Amino acid sequence: MKRIIWISFVVVAVVAWMYKPVAAQDTGPTMHVTVGYDGYCRSGDGGQWCPVHVVLSNEGADVQGELCIAVGSTSGSAKSNLYTRPVVLPAHSRKGYFMYVPATSTSSKSHLTVQLIAGDKLLASQQAPVVWLDERNRLYGVASSNPSALNFLSDVVPAGGRAEVAHLDLESLPPDPLGWESLDVLVLNDVDTTALDGNQRRALETWLAHGGHLIVGGGAGAARTVAGVADLLPVTVGGARSVDDLWALGEWVSASTVAGPYAVAEVSLLDGEAVITQEQEDGQGSLTLLARRPFGAGGVDFVAFDAGLKPFTLWDDNGRLWHMIVGTKNAEEHRFAVHNGYSAREAVNAIPGLELPSTLQILAFMLIYTILIGPVNYVFLRKLDRRELAWVTIPMLIFGFSACAYLTGFQIRGGTAIVHRLAVVHVPEGSKVGRISQAVGIFSPRRTTYDVWVADAGVHE
Repeated sequence: MKRIIWISFVVVAVVAWMYKPVAAQDTGPTMHVTVGYDGYCRSGDGGQWCPVHVVLSNEGADVQGELCIAVGSTSGSAKSNLYTRPVVLPAHSRKGYFMYVPATSTSSKSHLTVQLIAGDKLLASQQAPVVWLDERNRLYGVASSNPSALNFLSDVVPAGGRAEVAHLDLESLPPDPLGWESLDVLVLNDVDTTALDGNQRRALETWLAHGGHLIVGGGAGAARTVAGVADLLPVTVGGARSVDDLWALGEWVSASTVAGPYAVAEVSLLDGEAVITQEQEDGQGSLTLLARRPFGAGGVDFVAFDAGLKPFTLWDDNGRLWHMIVGTKNAEEHRFAVHNGYSAREAVNAIPGLELPSTLQILAFMLIYTILIGPVNYVFLRKLDRRELAWVTIPMLIFGFSACAYLTGFQIRGGTAIVHRLAVVHVPEGSKVGRISQAVGIFSPRRTTYDVWVADAGVHE
């Protein structure tokens, strides 16, 4: 019995000696990057910006560092542009940051490398691909409980271009209207729009005023869809009712519709026009199926049925319906942009007040120099009978005229830097917010380095 007790004691002691508590690992920050709209951004020389949404989560110690975005191409070329912003990430926190990079890529595909750096230590990194669309193409943004139901919008293409559908969540919509310029059409369908904060809401209104197109879907989820954007709509939305057929859509498109039932939101016209109305056979009045209102240079549409439905028997007829709702124009036709960037750069390079000497002045200077260093110098030394001094007088004349030319040039170019700006301001009719596109040229009288700051770059009424 004693032997068994001693053996048990030895086993317990060995196990206790071998056991080492495992300390919990200090997990560093993690990041999730969303570039543009589901990876799509607009390129071109109109001054577009691509929004980058970075969500950082930190379960470790406090972090104070920099969020860096390096822009490169898929060919593996060296990084040419770097954009940074400071970040503070307390322990056990989750924060979202928006950054904006200019659309300078000349290829259709590239990537952005996003890094979180504290001092000289890399804490997190992610590489995100981006597809650049030109002005001939259309980008649909879809925020919906079932965004794939609207993938057919990729067949609703503008004249001479193509269309892409971006699946969005409201959190990733940028708070700065410049970040919205890649988007042509935003479709909100069966989604809670109260999730939009004040900055996102103002950015949405500015985007609309400058040519954006908002389409809000109805159906059974109309109440929560319109909750955050009700004052933008052409109608006030009530409850939903069931109808057996959407025959008015069939008449509008000249096609046969699929039998229901359909959930349709009951609305009353507020500001705008009722494009499609349907009289009810039960004598309960008419239903507005499509209402529209202009909003600055853009517009807002409300479809009373679920936007993800396909009410026609033929697939092509569903596409024709949305062609008629969206239109055939591309972004180049309805969106303001400055396209002639070369002329703008040439204009800012023409620094006012900076004039070179005239040709006659330069010729007179060279004539005087030639006469002095040649005949005058020779006659003078000959009169003194000291021609051997020419090796002294000629260098002196060269040095004197060189110093005179240098001082004259220094006086002409001045001693202070000159900043020359060319700005184009576009304010759509009825809007209180304008878009400013600027080209800035800096003339420096000497070789040096300047820090250029853009102050108060925001949205102002």
